[in-house]
Amino acid sequence: MARVAFRVLCVTLLWICKACGIVFPTPIRLTSKLPTTFPKPSIVSALLPAEYDPPLQRSSQQQRIAYRGGLPGTDALKQFTILLSAISSSFPREILLEDKSEDRLLFLHTYEVLSQLHCCECSFHTSAKGDAISLNVAPPPPPPSPPSSAPDDVSTKIKEWISVNLVERNLCPYTASPTISSTKLAKYPPGRIIYGVSPPSSSSILVLRDQLSMIVEMLETGDGKNNADLKKMSGVSSILHSSPCYDDDFQGWCELFNLLPAVLELCSLEKDVCVVNFHPLYTLPPRFVGFGHMHTLSKLKRWISATPEPTDEDVRASGEFQRRMPHATLNVLWAKHMEEGESERDSSELYTNNYLRYMEQKERQPQSFDVLALHGKGGSGAVFKSKLTDLEASGLTFKYLDAPFEGGQWWKLKPGERSFEASSYDGFEESVEQLKSHLQSSPRIIIGHSQGGILIAAVLSLCGASAFKGVDTIILNGLAYPKPYPFKVSDEKVEGLKVVVIRGGSDKMNPPEQADLTIEGMRNAGFTVDVIKHDGGHAFPRHAPVVMDELKTYLI
Repeated sequence: MARVAFRVLCVTLLWICKACGIVFPTPIRLTSKLPTTFPKPSIVSALLPAEYDPPLQRSSQQQRIAYRGGLPGTDALKQFTILLSAISSSFPREILLEDKSEDRLLFLHTYEVLSQLHCCECSFHTSAKGDAISLNVAPPPPPPSPPSSAPDDVSTKIKEWISVNLVERNLCPYTASPTISSTKLAKYPPGRIIYGVSPPSSSSILVLRDQLSMIVEMLETGDGKNNADLKKMSGVSSILHSSPCYDDDFQGWCELFNLLPAVLELCSLEKDVCVVNFHPLYTLPPRFVGFGHMHTLSKLKRWISATPEPTDEDVRASGEFQRRMPHATLNVLWAKHMEEGESERDSSELYTNNYLRYMEQKERQPQSFDVLALHGKGGSGAVFKSKLTDLEASGLTFKYLDAPFEGGQWWKLKPGERSFEASSYDGFEESVEQLKSHLQSSPRIIIGHSQGGILIAAVLSLCGASAFKGVDTIILNGLAYPKPYPFKVSDEKVEGLKVVVIRGGSDKMNPPEQADLTIEGMRNAGFTVDVIKHDGGHAFPRHAPVVMDELKTYLI
């Protein structure tokens, strides 16, 4: 009763705040969001309408499902997993979900979760006789990118990563091997790690269903009993479920990952299991966003103690290093195991050691590099790296810079303003200094995309080839004219530096006319400019084999 009363109070307060125009950020939990289709009278039972509000349309094509809330945790999760299977069984389809739980707030929570599925158009209907959810289900969008590895290869790579990082480097003191974890816990026994991989054609809803199915398996198996013989372990300590189709889409992966805490709360399992996020492009969150993500930069800085004093860049990189598995991976752990592990460990010692191990690895890596790469606005070095995997196969060493300003910007613009429209670039000088410091390593090739490419073009306009001593080739994609720094006409030809411009004929971000204007400006300034044309848009044309093959000729 206390839990129901608390939920009623929260929903009532949230509705009042919504009416007053107060907005709540909800990065992880979805229960704090009051749906616009959930009418005010449903909060006060005495004013419930006799008929469904909004009106409920029934049809012979609807599949009617009786949804029973309040089931024991594992049974509730099974029911939700079966519901996801029904939603994804064929398209298009109509589903009518009827509340048989007599707990309208629990049913509202179910609606909140379902409304986050990209393939569902959801409506919540309420009346004095009960509640219902109508779902119009369209085919879900295809996976963000086709996986390049077979399921067995994916699991092998994950196991190798665990063996090197969690076991050999001891980033996690409670993992004994790629098959055994929850070791060194006083109250709980070690257990098996089980692996799963989503099929290549999986959509987001099928990935979620597969993840929940594995959690059901873990809950039904349990964490086992204390057994000195590790070979006879019967319990499951954790799950590692990978979805390679999300390897290039960290944002989409986080949106899917962030549904899981809401589903676990819906099934009253939030105190039983917890989830942790791993991804090849994992990025440290700018603020606390809930359990499952790495700690923020400010918190890691408070914990890490080392001499010389760590830079923000190295602290951030060490935190991200701990969460960058080869594939997008969900890790599910027992909450009671996590609670004991965190209560016994010294967080400062753990994260300091992890930082020192990262720095050891960094120092072993070669400091010189062949290619310097600058991402576009809103990107990052890690994301840009995922776009240039074919070029990296050339055997050259790449260095990826991160823009200095929030949101992955090389300079700040007014809302809605474009770089080719702006009369000034706020922060341009800071980005130039960052570029200059890395040019001291004498890269032979520079690659710039979008705003990163405009930065390079602007430096060419201001300083000429002298700023790029030792550079043979500059490759620019998604280019626009650097309006504050126009090119000057020169009769002198620039020797020893070639500029290559990739021009997408369907570029909606920076229209191809902007690339043409920049090409003309550079040629008038004496630069030799080669142009590679294709019919695609603004993105780096990694899926255009002809373009990539031509680009590789400049990397020889």
